[in-house]
Amino acid sequence: MGKIALVHQFAFVPKDETGLAKAMKAFSLFKHKSGKISNMLEKEVREIPGKVRVFDYKYTVHTGNSNATIIQTVFLLSSNSQELPAFKVYPRTFFHKIAAYFRKNKTPELIKDPAFYERYIVKTEEAAQLKPRMNYDFTRLLKNGKNLRVESLDNHLLIYRDSKRLPVEEIMDFYELGLKIYNSLK
Repeated sequence: MGKIALVHQFAFVPKDETGLAKAMKAFSLFKHKSGKISNMLEKEVREIPGKVRVFDYKYTVHTGNSNATIIQTVFLLSSNSQELPAFKVYPRTFFHKIAAYFRKNKTPELIKDPAFYERYIVKTEEAAQLKPRMNYDFTRLLKNGKNLRVESLDNHLLIYRDSKRLPVEEIMDFYELGLKIYNSLK
């Protein structure tokens, strides 16, 4: 990660000493008490304007008699000027499909893209604010993005894959994808 920082003009922060994980507790990903941020790349991006961070997030899940440690790569964009509607987008699983069969309430349809809704669930209490921002660029990026999770709250946009730590050679592609997703929501 240090090499990427040098080549692409990021600051490299080996450990989260500023308390970023605690500051982001409103996001569901950061609710784990054992969660730790490491290998953080940080960069001011004038075009946003704001700060982008890409880092590894590690936490432990306790399940009965065993523990599982999860490490995943996370993209976090913090805008200085633009506030996005609060929403979550996550992959639809087999269990979601079964639950939807029995449930009357559906995911709000914010864009006419049945292929997107077959693969993803959108949760928001700000549908009126989100609908004008949802577009085919956004849904296309997610459909091509291999089970991405996207969360937005205030001026922060968080993107990650469940339990997926990216190899170093894929970090810049992930960074670019995060910027494209943000720009598609403007």
